[in-house]
Amino acid sequence: MIFTIALNFEDGVTRFLSCEPNETVAAAAYRNGINIPLGCCDGECGTCKGFLESGQFEHGPYLREALSVEEEEKGYCLPCQMYPKTDCVLRINTTSNNCGTTVSEFSAEVGEHQIAIKKHYRAFAQDRQMSC
Repeated sequence: MIFTIALNFEDGVTRFLSCEPNETVAAAAYRNGINIPLGCCDGECGTCKGFLESGQFEHGPYLREALSVEEEEKGYCLPCQMYPKTDCVLRINTTSNNCGTTVSEFSAEVGEHQIAIKKHYRAFAQDRQMSC
C-alpha cells in the first residue's frame, strides 16, 4: 500500500508525497525532489529529526544519541529510519526553500459545484451582512 506523507515546513509550506511500502520517508522525499535535512541515512546523527503530527510508523534501527527516549515519547522521529504504516503528517524543522521546494502557483478550472457553493456563500454572507 502506498502512503501519503505531508511534510509541513517552518515557513508554512506543505508538500505531499507518496511513500512506497518498505521505503523510508527520507528516501521518498528525495525521490520526489524534496531535499529534507539529512546527514547519515542510518539513524546515527539526528540531522533529519522531525515531529510526527499524525499517523503511525515503524522506526528502523537508530542510535539513542540521534533520538532520545524523551524525544521519541514527545513525538519526534527520524525520517531516515521512518517506515509509514498509515498516511502521516510530519513537521520538518527547516524552511521549504532550504529543502529545494517553495511555494508554487498553478491554474485550475472551477467546476460547476464549486461555483454553486460560492454563489450560495455569497447569498448567505449578504444575508448576514458579511464580506466575502
